[in-house]
Amino acid sequence: MSREPSLFDFEEVEAKERELAEWRKNFERADWVAPYETASGLKKGDVVLGWRCPACWDIEPNEFLLELNHCLSPNRIGRAAKLTECSRMELHMAHAIYDRRQREKAGA
Repeated sequence: MSREPSLFDFEEVEAKERELAEWRKNFERADWVAPYETASGLKKGDVVLGWRCPACWDIEPNEFLLELNHCLSPNRIGRAAKLTECSRMELHMAHAIYDRRQREKAGA
């Protein structure tokens, strides 16, 4: 049997909506310029309104790729720490550390 929503439930929903609105303030739209012809039919140089990562400022053509490549989405609240260091930055750092270790091994 379903229960009738109470005033508390509405307050909880409104609180989550406010939290999501605050989270969305961290994201901004930006023009993404296609670097090559894409499978979606964009030609090289076409401009699409995309999303800018708040951590690394890289621009992705859509929200799906922003979440896939940076683990951030304007429509899904994440960790506040991700606003200063996204997954893309962590991956670049890991590659740099690996490359440095490989060079040290080769030189030793």
